[in-house]
Amino acid sequence: MPARAKRKDKIMAVRNFWVDAHVDGRSTSLSGGPRSKDGGMSVTLKVRQDGSIADAVHISAIAQDDGTLRIRVAASAGVDFESADQGFILTTKR
Repeated sequence: MPARAKRKDKIMAVRNFWVDAHVDGRSTSLSGGPRSKDGGMSVTLKVRQDGSIADAVHISAIAQDDGTLRIRVAASAGVDFESADQGFILTTKR
């Protein structure tokens, strides 16, 4: 039986991965996760770059066959980034 978490007075099953995003101007958050116990997910964050829309970061969350969970975060090609404490910073021109 999966672990349980409480979210806004609702009890929900916690799966391997879960995304909960808050976006300015939206009244509700974007949230969800894979339904199966061995499911994964991928997320691509896009950014305006020199007037165009470009992929900035790709996040993949994968349940491995040996039972481990792996999250990979990769900056997209052509996007400048610099190392920061425990991560990195992407910088573009609108």
